[in-house]
Amino acid sequence: MAELDAVIRGLNIALAWGLKGLEVLTDSATVHRWVPDGLSEKARLNTKAAGEMLTRRRIGTVQSLVEEYSLQVKVSLVKSSENKADILTRVPQEWLKPREAVARSVCALTVETGVQKRIREIHHTAGHPGVRRTFYFTKRSNPEITRRQVQAVVSGCGICKSIDPAPVKWRQGCLSVERVWQRLAMDIRHCGGHAYLTLVDSGPSRFAIWRPLKHQSSANVVSQLESVFLERGAQEEILADNDTAFRSRMFEQLAAKWGVKVRFRSAHYPTGNGIAERCHRTIKVIVARKGCAVAEAVYLYNITPRDDCKRSVSPGECFVLISSETAWCGPPSTAGPIGKFVPKGRSRLGEASWCPM
Repeated sequence: MAELDAVIRGLNIALAWGLKGLEVLTDSATVHRWVPDGLSEKARLNTKAAGEMLTRRRIGTVQSLVEEYSLQVKVSLVKSSENKADILTRVPQEWLKPREAVARSVCALTVETGVQKRIREIHHTAGHPGVRRTFYFTKRSNPEITRRQVQAVVSGCGICKSIDPAPVKWRQGCLSVERVWQRLAMDIRHCGGHAYLTLVDSGPSRFAIWRPLKHQSSANVVSQLESVFLERGAQEEILADNDTAFRSRMFEQLAAKWGVKVRFRSAHYPTGNGIAERCHRTIKVIVARKGCAVAEAVYLYNITPRDDCKRSVSPGECFVLISSETAWCGPPSTAGPIGKFVPKGRSRLGEASWCPM
């Protein structure tokens, strides 16, 4: 129908110019057959198209214009080989054939230097940490290694790219405290099909303790937590979620016995403890990347410094140095507020003190 509309527009232009004889050139064989048959009425329009009535109406319009204005119309078919417009757009057949891309053989030899090999070994042994902590361990082995060399090795580590590759930055919260072992973040985590009671110090040390649980029951949780209290003393406050093991009567009795305040997460406003979540994420990543046990991953986490140069800022060193400046108030049978740290300053030689065995 578009070709028939073009014929009607051409006739209107011819009438505007006052032409009586004209030749219609078309490259459509269908239009070349329909228009002469309609003008001569020698043959009936034969079409099975969906727009048959629209086609008949356009041919009728052409027929009425020719009869009304006594036009002499000649319709000629222009083949594609003779069409100048097609000649301008025609290209050689060879240009249209898809060419097979010939793969060029490229040979390259990559030799890993001794420095890169050493950095890669230290990076794997340390549990695949980031650039700063890998740089810390490599400087202890070879002080001449630069940060740029460490960054090149860590950025190209395939294990780090396949396991937890997204560099997610956590929003800074306000759950940290100024003193060590004052507030403890407690949770139950699963790693490798086993349940663990996780304890993370919310103070400057960020010291972590993971205790395996045979069963995720209140009795097992209370037993493991009390053993930690007996070894390291009880803190002033515990942050926990609404797990059923933490909401039991046995856990409540343990907290009352040691004088520990338990603060539960709001049930109507579910949020996560960023301090504990970062610790869980780091330890699980070490286990997955290095393929070691959870106890070894916790050990690596506690001895790894939180910056790139100071050993004293590692969770283990910070916990030992700061906790040595505090005195623990006796066992439950000899003291009032049980298990709380009291700032006392450094102990002097010959001064009487009590410490758990």
